[in-house]
Formats: sequence, structure tokens, C-alpha cells
Amino acid sequence: RAKDRAGIWRAGLLMGVVDALLVVALRLLEDQSDPGGLLLGAGAGVAAGLLSPVIVVGLSPVVESVLGYTTNDRLLYLSNLNNPLLKELVVAAPGTYHHSMVIGTMVEAAAEAIGANPLLARVAAYYHDIGKGKNPLYFAENQKGENPHDKLAPSMSALVIRRHVTDGIRMAKAAGLPRPIIDAIPMHHGTRLMSYFWHKAKEEAERKGEPPPPEEAYRHIGPKPRFREAALLMIADSVEAASRTLSDPSPDRLRGLVQKVINTCFADGQFDECDITLKDLHAVTRSFVTSLAGIYHSRPEYQQPADKSNGAAAAPPERAASRKKGRKGEAGGGAVARKGAEASGAASGGQERPAEGERGEEASPPSQGRSGGKPARAAEAHDALEGTGESEALKRLGNP
Repeated sequence: RAKDRAGIWRAGLLMGVVDALLVVALRLLEDQSDPGGLLLGAGAGVAAGLLSPVIVVGLSPVVESVLGYTTNDRLLYLSNLNNPLLKELVVAAPGTYHHSMVIGTMVEAAAEAIGANPLLARVAAYYHDIGKGKNPLYFAENQKGENPHDKLAPSMSALVIRRHVTDGIRMAKAAGLPRPIIDAIPMHHGTRLMSYFWHKAKEEAERKGEPPPPEEAYRHIGPKPRFREAALLMIADSVEAASRTLSDPSPDRLRGLVQKVINTCFADGQFDECDITLKDLHAVTRSFVTSLAGIYHSRPEYQQPADKSNGAAAAPPERAASRKKGRKGEAGGGAVARKGAEASGAASGGQERPAEGERGEEASPPSQGRSGGKPARAAEAHDALEGTGESEALKRLGNP
């Protein structure tokens, strides 16, 4: 259970100290109090303890390949983001890569909360969608406008979505990934229904007057999650995808979304083959809400620094230079106007009037410049987000 090689060496040192104490105690019980013999026995015990980590580290690859056992040291090696599979994924499907990194953070924290293996959960999240790199544009996180599924029949779309699982398994086996990572690739979907494409197929069948298609044709091939880390991956995969459809991802809305996904998986029997408990699921909900709230945290809107002379927003250097030139011209013209005004004022009773240029500058409000259209653009963006609708959420849930 050591998390790194330093832990193995600490365990070996502790074993050596315990061995030395036991050897000394046994020799004293046998009335063998020779100092030389005691030192020799204690030294042999310490040496045996220090030799154990060398044997363990050296034989670990052999034990892993023969017995199919996965050590944390192997998982730490696979967590390196310079792994060829991950480097290929970030180039071919950057949206999927980012999705996997976010899920890795989520499931690692959740695994710590329920006492599962955080390292296994995080590494499984890194590699769970490597098959999407073969056809990246058929998945929502990699699309840049056009959706290829709009031109496909729902049955064909379901085949394409299923294909990324089989491609991922094949790629993981070719790369020599350990068995838990390979198993997590199909288990993170289980036998869940691709609801978006199934509803789309039902609507097309109703328009044609045909019977609705069977659900089995639009379900993933499975198997269902058989260990808790795979169950965490299933929940996080759907939650992270669906959270992107929320226009206002507040903690309350995120909590409702996480609970909805968990309830859907639970009612669908996806947790029937793993030992995750209701207590674990409540802890997972709290952990995921905390992680997502940190991802979607809001920032205050910072105001532009104001010009102390007239209270207007500070202008860029080019505008400031042109404004200075204009003011110099206005000042020259204003001086001439003031002289004429003084002369006419003296003739009309000595009342002064402000120069026309100065009066106009004081009365006119400061120009908003390029920032004047921001509220309209913000409203348009808000309307666009509000228009995503339930169908987009279903699509994200069915096509994570």
C-alpha cells in the first residue's frame, strides 16, 4: 500500500529495526549475552530489512506481469502526462483531454472521501476516453460548430459512440496498460442508455408510423462497474459533461445535478455489481459539488480605473495624445473667445459667459467608446446559453 518508493524504504527500515530487536530479545532469553553475537544478530536483522525494498522494487514488474497485480508505483508511472497515449489524445482530441483531466481531479478527491484508491481513480480517468481520439469530431467536447450526428441516423450514431469504447480497449491493451485501467474503459459507461439518440430514434419512428426501437439497441455494451473507482468514474463522466449545459452553475444547481445523475445510475442498476454504499454516494455528492464549485467559481467584475481630473475612464495612449492636441486647440481658441467676450461684456454690463468650447465639453457626457456594446453582447450570450434546453443536456448525458 505504499504510495511511493520512499514508503517502501521506510517500511524496510522499520522491518530491519523490528528484526534487530527480536534477535536481541531471543538471544537474551537463551542466555546468549555475548556482545559480539548480539551485535552480529542485530546487524543481520537490519540488513535483512534494508534488503527487502531492493527485492520488492526489483521483482514488482515480474509480479505485475505474472499475477496481474497493479502497484501504486506502476500507477504513478502512468500518471505522467508525457505518456504517448495522452500526448496523442491532447493533439487529436483536446476537448476530451481536458475533460479527462477535470474528471481525474474530481474522482481523486471523491476516492479519498470514501476510502477508495485515489491514484487508481485518477489514472483511470486519464485513460478512460482514449478511444475518442480516433473519431474526435463525433463527440461534443471536440466539436467546433457542425455536429456530424445531424447527418447520421440515430442507430449509426449509437454505433459510433460505442466504437470509442472498443477502440479504447484495443489501444490500452496495445500499450500494455494494467488490467484495472483497461476494465475501467467499458465500465465507466456500463450498460447505460444513450438517451439522446434513443429519443431521437423514437421520434423518427413515430413520424413514420413504425414501432419504437428497443432500448437494448441504444445501450452501451458494459460491463457495469465492478469496483468503486469505476463507479466514481461513471458518475463524474456524466456530471462533468452535463454541468457544462448549466447557465448558472451555482452550488445548489450543481448539487441537484449530481444527485440526479446518481439517482439515474442507481435506478438503472449500474451499481449492482460493485460494493459502493449509500453512505459512499452521499460523500461522493459532497465531494463532486465542492470540486465543481471550484471549477465554475465566479469572479467580480473589475471596473476600469477612472481619470481623477474629470471622472471619466482612462483613455488609451493614442486617444490621450489626440485629446491633448484637441484641448490645446480649444485652449487657443478659447483665449481669443474670452478676449472678445470680455470686450463685449464690458460693453453690456460686465457679465462674462463661458467659452463655447468649454461649455460644450462640460455638458457632453463622456464617450463610452468600445465598451458601450458590452451589455448588449452579454445579453445575447445569456440568451444563447438559456436556449440550450433539455435536449442539449440529454445529448451531453448520452454522449459524454
